[in-house]
Amino acid sequence: MATLTQHTPKPRVLWIEDDLKYAKLLQLELGEAFDFDVHESLSPKLNTVGFDGVIIDMNLARGREGPQVFKAIRESGYAGPIFVLSNDESVVSKVEMLALGVDDYLWKVMPTEELELRLRNAIQRYQHKFRTPAQAQKVPLSQVSLGGLTLNLERVTATLQSQPLELSKLEFKILLTLFRNHPQPTGVETLKLEAWETQTVESGTLSTFFWKLNKKTEGWGYRIVRAADEVSIKPT
Repeated sequence: MATLTQHTPKPRVLWIEDDLKYAKLLQLELGEAFDFDVHESLSPKLNTVGFDGVIIDMNLARGREGPQVFKAIRESGYAGPIFVLSNDESVVSKVEMLALGVDDYLWKVMPTEELELRLRNAIQRYQHKFRTPAQAQKVPLSQVSLGGLTLNLERVTATLQSQPLELSKLEFKILLTLFRNHPQPTGVETLKLEAWETQTVESGTLSTFFWKLNKKTEGWGYRIVRAADEVSIKPT
């Protein structure tokens, strides 16, 4: 399971879910990454103080209280992401929820590591956007991990399935940039600026580095894939 390790406390997530068996199962899988507070019912009087994220089950979000709750959450001063979690993967349902102002639509069949990264990335984006100067001085992430491949940001070292992985500084920066944007793709120009710190990088050079990294990380379960002007980390 993908894990991002912080020196700060685990993000607190308010989860409104009427399927407590599913909630308990997911809590066991994501308990090391998040601190969940699960409630069975939806109400406009929800107290979101102190929470970094809010998840609402689709069935409850569609109920009579749903639109009122979304409005009440924002009017209460809550400055964090709101997610809807559902078994319904239809475009109609997704559009319906996004129209209410949710930040992301999550499926219950989604791989746990992807669900974790979507939650954490959205929470971090909000924290970065609304953090105070004092909060900006906090210690950053010490490591980032996906599927057994871990990058240690303090030592600039990597391990694959707990075994040392030899990477050049540039290879490390390429992976780090892709990790930070995953599961979303990274634009080629963005990757050039963040890893090479220049946009004058030939396409053949990019392909060579991606090939080398894929060779070095054989057995990882993921591959670096380029499609036109975007680069993604895809399961093999």
